[in-house]
Amino acid sequence: MATRSPATQSTDCVDIVHVEGTRDRKGVVREEIDPIIAELRRLRASGVTSVGVITPFRAQSIALESAVLRDFSVDDIEALDLRMGTVHAFQGNE
Repeated sequence: MATRSPATQSTDCVDIVHVEGTRDRKGVVREEIDPIIAELRRLRASGVTSVGVITPFRAQSIALESAVLRDFSVDDIEALDLRMGTVHAFQGNE
């Protein structure tokens, strides 16, 4: 998934966006959800075809997945080849 290829050699493949917020009692930083959804919309509109969203915490991953399923169609998710999860879910895919 995140392996370099000639097609991505000159592309910055990792974006880090810092968002201020605090973790709630369930372990979710709600302030991160809307900016991620907005970025996914931007990526979909620009034709990006491989996106991974990584979070260190399972509760955050579940909240993000719920927001994506609420705001995106299956076609959008498939077109983005969207993968979301904790760092452990991506382990071995680097």
